[in-house]
Amino acid sequence: MRKQQQRFSMKKAIYNLVVLNQDIVPILPEIDQMNLHRMYLMSVLGMLLSASHVILFAFFTITTSSVEAYWRLGVLLTHSVLLGIQALIFGITTYVRIKNLKPSRRFIHMLVSLAILSIILAGIILVSLDQLVTTAITPFLVICIFVAMIFTIQPIVSIPLFLCTYLAFYFLIGLYQFNIAILLSNRVNGITSVVIGIFLSLSIWRGNTRNLLQKQFIAKQQQELEEKNAMLSHLATVDGLTGLLNRRELDTSLSNVLDDCNLTNRPLSLILLDIDYFKAYNDLYGHLHGDECLRSVARLLEQSVRSAGDLVARFGGEEFVIIMPNASNQEAKALAENIRAAIVALAIRHEGNPLLQVVSASFGVLTVRPPTSLNTAQILNEVDALMYAAKTRGRNLVVSS
Repeated sequence: MRKQQQRFSMKKAIYNLVVLNQDIVPILPEIDQMNLHRMYLMSVLGMLLSASHVILFAFFTITTSSVEAYWRLGVLLTHSVLLGIQALIFGITTYVRIKNLKPSRRFIHMLVSLAILSIILAGIILVSLDQLVTTAITPFLVICIFVAMIFTIQPIVSIPLFLCTYLAFYFLIGLYQFNIAILLSNRVNGITSVVIGIFLSLSIWRGNTRNLLQKQFIAKQQQELEEKNAMLSHLATVDGLTGLLNRRELDTSLSNVLDDCNLTNRPLSLILLDIDYFKAYNDLYGHLHGDECLRSVARLLEQSVRSAGDLVARFGGEEFVIIMPNASNQEAKALAENIRAAIVALAIRHEGNPLLQVVSASFGVLTVRPPTSLNTAQILNEVDALMYAAKTRGRNLVVSS
């Protein structure tokens, strides 16, 4: 049983490594951008390397035979073509960087394919030409390592790529190497180079994807934490029943607005309203209907204020406050009258209200003219007294200072 579990775990690990895991899909665009950035760096180094070979073989290499001349010309042409391709890639990637473009994944894949194929073909051609003057296959080992380390390639692509690279190497190296023993040795050494390339490619893929997935996970956790903090901050400032500012946030906001009005020498008006006979409403219809009544009034208040600069808060119980910066007493009183009429127009049945048989409210309106020495508590007490004056005068009234 344990052996079966080990085999299953091994098969699963191989499958996840070789076959594209669905968890990797979200980070594929980031891998593409990584490859695009590395192509820019690769093209810079590639141009310098190819240019140095072209200069070296064009001006500083002496040949003593027709075979060496053929080898020199082949190497010179190969590096010249590779230099042109690297210059093209450099131009494209530089333009993308300067213009801050976001090329499509298909475009990036085409560019990566051009870069990889040009490097592989150039390396195989060079190692084949080298057989005219040496038995070494160093260029083939270099391109296997270079391709594996520069590009982050999906295993499902990299393994067939390196196998095809070896097949091309296997046949082309025989064009100029006629010694059977050396040819066999080079082909065997070529297998070693390909295995090294595959191993490096798989390791780099796994390492990069793991880092990106961890980065993505941390970013997701950070976003969730920020959303939770925002929600907690929202809950700390908002009344849970009505969605208006709660009493604590009312005190803070009123203090800030008062300071600002004193600083800018602008008036500040407050409206305090209390729903008439609300205890009787709860007794008659129950607290659920009472809560719905409060929510209806709260929605009406939010819709009635002048702008986002006016603040609406639940003062407590069935009482609400509207803070109106830079509002005259006439403006505040007019708004209070409109709201009073609008609450009656809601036609929320209230048999406990002997005046109208529907829900109504009493209003107090206070205007503070700067500079003032009153603090927030004193201001709220004064507007509360005005609201109670409306209650004593018969309710469903607006009383202002």
